[in-house]
Amino acid sequence: MRLDPFAGDLRRNAIIHDQDLFAAPEVIATGKQTFAPSRRALLLELVRTGVLGWEPDVVDAVYAGLDSGVQHAFSVYRGEPGGWPDETPYVRAARADIVDAGMAPVYVQAIADAFRATGDPFGGTAGEEPRPGEVVHFTDAATRALAPETGAAARRIIAQVLPELGVLGSGSGGYELYDLGLWEDAATAIRATVDALQKLGARTVVSESPEAVVALTRFAAALGIRHDLEVCHLSAWLVARGYTPRGVVPHRRATYHDSSRLGRGLGVYDAPRALLAGVPGLELVEMQYRREEAIPTGPALGYPFPEAIPAMAERRLTEAMETGADLVVVASPYAKRNLRFAPVSDPPAIRDLLDVLAEGQEN
Repeated sequence: MRLDPFAGDLRRNAIIHDQDLFAAPEVIATGKQTFAPSRRALLLELVRTGVLGWEPDVVDAVYAGLDSGVQHAFSVYRGEPGGWPDETPYVRAARADIVDAGMAPVYVQAIADAFRATGDPFGGTAGEEPRPGEVVHFTDAATRALAPETGAAARRIIAQVLPELGVLGSGSGGYELYDLGLWEDAATAIRATVDALQKLGARTVVSESPEAVVALTRFAAALGIRHDLEVCHLSAWLVARGYTPRGVVPHRRATYHDSSRLGRGLGVYDAPRALLAGVPGLELVEMQYRREEAIPTGPALGYPFPEAIPAMAERRLTEAMETGADLVVVASPYAKRNLRFAPVSDPPAIRDLLDVLAEGQEN
């Protein structure tokens, strides 16, 4: 048969597509196989070769990806030469091409307009007066908009370790802008935040937002923005400083959800678990899919199908509930928001890691 020479390619694509269907919450939530990473790759190749253009349906399919990297984690060809690559970099590049072509959809343009008007992709979230210091806590726009209580909890925890902490509670790390293909706006946001941090005398920047850490390190480098700041997630910084949780929390059993950006994005898996293991009286149990295989809770900002978020969240929260935990711990303001959309009865408590540590401190 003429297909015989292509047997290897056919097998590879068939297996990867099946894995995509399992590991892509957007497919399960919407029922649209077009949103599988393998199908998205095909669409992009057709656009690249001029067979298709940036029609609205194609644009929506590109923006429907969660950019979590979880499909790559399940690939049997992961790490092999010529194996299936993580889709995240080329999807973000495609989004930038869409923006450059003047074809940004209305839900992306609204975020661009909000940032250009206020310096904040959420449209202007209240901050606080900056305070200088060699170590500065940066509260990102996503935390201020979606989980301001977590930013306050983080501040209380850090103050135990370093009372002379510096503070930057305004501005944006630029994650949302870069993720949506608004790369010029992302560069503006990152430069402004880096400049503000340097004016405060910062050498080390800590944040409870993994999105901010990704943006100020990986995205900054991709955009050619150089700085000498050490930027780290608060969990890793606390463990490195020997922080010991204080007091007990009103929960018996907890399970931890690995954020896509903190885990697959930054490789931080152990620090949150070490902190939770140190909370007196709290038993930590693991979900079936954890660490690099953790299933996303849903999207970040600017998702074209918000009605699909509850189904994505329900899948992950149901898995968490199967552990018998009465507490689900997250490490991203987006995971905290998404899981609360899950349509389940009698859900467990959903708290950020810093919420839990601060709660124990107060008891």
